[in-house]
Amino acid sequence: MPCSTQQRTAVHAYPPRHPDLHPPTLPFMIEWRADLPRWTQVAGVLRKRIESGEYAPGRLLSERAITEEFGIAYTTARKVTAGLRADGLIYTRPSLGSFVGPEPAEDE
Repeated sequence: MPCSTQQRTAVHAYPPRHPDLHPPTLPFMIEWRADLPRWTQVAGVLRKRIESGEYAPGRLLSERAITEEFGIAYTTARKVTAGLRADGLIYTRPSLGSFVGPEPAEDE
């Protein structure tokens, strides 16, 4: 049984991010409009990035990255990806994630 003077190690929900693979991002500065839900505002920003080509087809669109960049809740990020998926801007593969572009045809 550990002594009361020992310090416990914090347990993280996610492993530490490698700085070369995941550069630190500051939250996106957005002036939230009171007349629109936040998920539609975030979806609008991401839609512009996709349509401008800033997000190339096949790019992983992580809900975790969305929550970190925009400072929103995970459930809000899920609404964002659901909206983009409904518009045909992204597709989702179970256990892999969401990707920019129309869903590729199934291999027969």
